[in-house]
Amino acid sequence: MKIRLLFLTAIVAAFIGCDSDSTEEIDEYSSDITEVDTFDDLVHCTKKHYGELVKVLELDSIYECTSDDWVAADSSTIEAHLSKSSTSKEKAESSSSVKASSEDVKKIEKKKVESVKLSGYAQKGPFADGTTVNVYGLDDKLEETKTKFSGKTSGDSGLFSIKDITLDNQYALIEVSGFFKNLVTGKTTSGTRTKLHAIVDLSSGKSVKANVNLFTELEYARVKQLVVNEKFNVPAAKKQATKEILSLFGVKGSKDLVATSLSLADTGSVGASLYAFAV
Repeated sequence: MKIRLLFLTAIVAAFIGCDSDSTEEIDEYSSDITEVDTFDDLVHCTKKHYGELVKVLELDSIYECTSDDWVAADSSTIEAHLSKSSTSKEKAESSSSVKASSEDVKKIEKKKVESVKLSGYAQKGPFADGTTVNVYGLDDKLEETKTKFSGKTSGDSGLFSIKDITLDNQYALIEVSGFFKNLVTGKTTSGTRTKLHAIVDLSSGKSVKANVNLFTELEYARVKQLVVNEKFNVPAAKKQATKEILSLFGVKGSKDLVATSLSLADTGSVGASLYAFAV
């Protein structure tokens, strides 16, 4: 289970374009080397594992599976492995770039929105009653403007509602920051506040519904990349980002599905994936 979680974390980090600033070479590429707690946790060093590197946390050392069993890896072996992993990572990042179609880059006319009511659910698990929800206007590069509207969640489901939102651009950023109900223990978290985001289109009417969850956080980061670097328009970028997120979990959604339409209460494979990720 630990290895699977490390693998998923590495995928998600690559997906949203996060890079480590660590100056320690081993730590910088830790996602490329499997980790185990103790030496006894190493798998049996058979021929199929020859050449594999594993970091033993208890000993803070990296071991290589060789014909002589597990032996401490020398610096040249580690360097060669990291160089190979880095090259593979660069190829993967290059291949992950998507090509926009003419419809994807078709210019969307800016629309001023006036007196819009925005409502939805803020959920990691459901955010606690009274959690602050802010809505910011966005510029052409999806950066926050100084225009802000605020509200709070109510009840135990993370429900929020903010009235009278007026912006020069229909695209806005929802930001939720606070504590939430742990889906495993049922207890409300404490200590460090959790912050989630979602990009929303407010031009669909006077009453707009949009949720904030872990998938919208990933969507938000990917949408910014697609809009700024790949020249996608925002609607196309949101659809593409949601499609890519669901593919990480082996799930297919409808072509028009966006993460802001999802909640923990949803049934089916898409809802189950969001719930599993939240857990």
